[in-house]
Amino acid sequence: MTICVDGLVLAGGQSQRMGRDKAELLHPSGVTWAEYARHTLQQSGAQTIWISRPFGYQPRTFYDVVDNTPHPGPLGGIAQALTVSSADFLAVLATDLPFASPRLFAHLFSHLREADGIFPYWRQDRQPLAGYWSVHLLPALQQFLSHGGHKVQEFLASQRILWVLVPEPTWIVNINTPEDWAHWQSTSLPEGSVP
Repeated sequence: MTICVDGLVLAGGQSQRMGRDKAELLHPSGVTWAEYARHTLQQSGAQTIWISRPFGYQPRTFYDVVDNTPHPGPLGGIAQALTVSSADFLAVLATDLPFASPRLFAHLFSHLREADGIFPYWRQDRQPLAGYWSVHLLPALQQFLSHGGHKVQEFLASQRILWVLVPEPTWIVNINTPEDWAHWQSTSLPEGSVP
């Protein structure tokens, strides 16, 4: 049976530590981080690409899923996208993972039938915002959010998920501050990841 996959770009964060909207920063490939994430998901085989946006975001397009409340965190955007998508899984990618590659999603995809969430790790670093979320997670996720939950790892700890070791640690490097970006922006892009 064919598995249908949509994509979700998480672009609704506050970017407080960066000091400006990370989704609009320029990637070394010449596009914004949000566009880079969208291209990565397209190249990974995702069909419809949804964009998670912050509360009150305007102007919005058909593909924008906007937070229902201020600052619900990434789980709010994921729940919104799982609600509007008709796919079996969402390939989720946060904009502040600018070295993620389609090869990452290909690596994870081979495990898709093994769990409801498939996520990468390298040594002690786990990255749930660059992986696959099953639609089967939605009821539990909605309940978790309705009870005030917001921590991604706390939610996933009670779900049927699989952490997959990745061969390239830069795929899951998270950029949070101007210093982080200054350190990484001269780094070569992972092979095959240029949109």
